[in-house]
Amino acid sequence: MGADLDAALDKLEHKVEGSSKREQASSSVLKIGAGLLIATLVSLVAIGMAAYGVYQFYWLDQQTAELVNKVAAVEQTLQNIQSNQNAVAADLTRFGTQQSAQAVAIQEKLNAAVTEIKASAGTSSQDWVLAEVEYLLRIANQRVMLEKEVSGAIALMQAADTIIEQAGIVSAFPVREAIAADMASLKGLQQLDLEETYLKLTTVTRQVDDLVRRDLAFSVKQADEKVIGSDGTDVDGTWDQDLLDTAKLIGDKLYSLVDYREGTERVTPILPPKEEYYLRQNLILKLEHAQLALLRGRQTAYNQSIVDSVEWVETHFDQQHSVTVDMLSTLDEISNAMVEQAIPDISGSLNVIRKYLAKFHLAPDKSS
Repeated sequence: MGADLDAALDKLEHKVEGSSKREQASSSVLKIGAGLLIATLVSLVAIGMAAYGVYQFYWLDQQTAELVNKVAAVEQTLQNIQSNQNAVAADLTRFGTQQSAQAVAIQEKLNAAVTEIKASAGTSSQDWVLAEVEYLLRIANQRVMLEKEVSGAIALMQAADTIIEQAGIVSAFPVREAIAADMASLKGLQQLDLEETYLKLTTVTRQVDDLVRRDLAFSVKQADEKVIGSDGTDVDGTWDQDLLDTAKLIGDKLYSLVDYREGTERVTPILPPKEEYYLRQNLILKLEHAQLALLRGRQTAYNQSIVDSVEWVETHFDQQHSVTVDMLSTLDEISNAMVEQAIPDISGSLNVIRKYLAKFHLAPDKSS
């Protein structure tokens, strides 16, 4: 019994050992199979990646070849365009040369036609502009030489210069230069507002009838009073002075017997209405004489007329009256007017424009 149990145990032990060995063998086989599978997968992946890289290189090579072909085609197109442009430029140059030649020919014909028209008609729009300029300059010279009107002459010359500038006559630059020189010589003068001074004299003349005669009164000069002392003698007197005073007293007594009086101030008798009328008329004539001297540029006659007028007004009319005060104030204001001035010669611009017009046969050359 014991022997059978041992035999059974030994058999069981052999079975267990056999099954464990088989399990170990199958596990080894599985491990080897899994390794082979992984190695196979890795190889396939490597082969795929290598194949993809080769494909990419091939694709890039094809794209590069296409780009090279396209660049070559573009360069060829550009060369063709450049050739066409050169041909067009050459054609344009030839066309421009032909047009220039035609323009020169047309300009020559136009100049000949203009010359013929000028010869037949004698005038043009430009000539009329220059004729207007010549007229303005001539009037400016007359204003200066005859009327001594400086500001008006400057305005006329400025208008003439503006006309030339707006007309765009480039060849008339010497005329504008001469006008500028003449205007500069006039602007250097002391400006006298002739019209304003003349109007002030006119206003004063109209005020003559409104003047009021001054009130005249006789006055007797009183003898100097003496300071008499308590003893009947002069306080500050001496023996010589007393003798002179006594002689003067006797002379005064004898002088008082004669009906003749003469004060220290000469008293002008009151004029009758008729003579007062003549006084006012003479004052008006004196003021009008000042106006005439103003217009003719006579400085001495102007000053004397103003001085006489002031003296007559101060002598014969009321100094406190408003009309007299206003008249004397106006006369004093215009008494220092520079009537006579050395007027410069401004005929230079007029001579230049006449010489310029002579080229067009519009006006005779009067500069000589």
